[in-house]
Amino acid sequence: MDTLLKTYPSTIRFFAYFFMLIDHIGLVFFPNDPIYRLFGRFSFPLFAFMSAQGYLYTSNLYSYFKRLFILFCISQPIYVLYLSYGILPQTSQFNVILTLITGLILICFYDSRSYVTLFFCIISLFFLKTLGFQMSYGPYGALLVLCAHVFRFSSHSLFLSFSLLTASLIYLGELPFIQILAPFALFFVFLPFSIPFNFRKFGYYFYPAHLLLILCIYCLLS
Repeated sequence: MDTLLKTYPSTIRFFAYFFMLIDHIGLVFFPNDPIYRLFGRFSFPLFAFMSAQGYLYTSNLYSYFKRLFILFCISQPIYVLYLSYGILPQTSQFNVILTLITGLILICFYDSRSYVTLFFCIISLFFLKTLGFQMSYGPYGALLVLCAHVFRFSSHSLFLSFSLLTASLIYLGELPFIQILAPFALFFVFLPFSIPFNFRKFGYYFYPAHLLLILCIYCLLS
């Protein structure tokens, strides 16, 4: 029988939020300092892993999708404000929560063995991108969520899948070279300790709240 990898969710959540905050602070207030962006590359792979784990352990898949969709709807107007103020580069129309939801939909097709549908969904994501439909991290982000689910039984397979996916899309020009750091985020997945704080419910508020806080500080300083 396959055995799930031993992980500590509170530790993963802490580092995911921490690196995301560092990334967004740097992007807004220190856009010419690359060190913030370097640390930021560790954030999304951790969220991708957490989303796949959430799919696996949720007692109600419908409620899980519903919570994420509500979070997406709450966060999107703030994200649009970022774009309208010119704080973030105009590289995506929809925030990262939609990317995570899309990845979870791919997992549903994979688990139901609807491989033909899964294949056409993946192709459609790349096709929609060429038509101008942009979501944060795009098809790459959704595929990371799928990889986190498919290869969840082996740390080596997980790292290899993240690395091959990232390197392939960098080679094809779909990702900036700095994204090559992303697979190394898995180091924080396997840290052998738990941080004694319940980030689970806190996390649903952190994403829109930190975006709004940074936006307010930016406006005040401007």
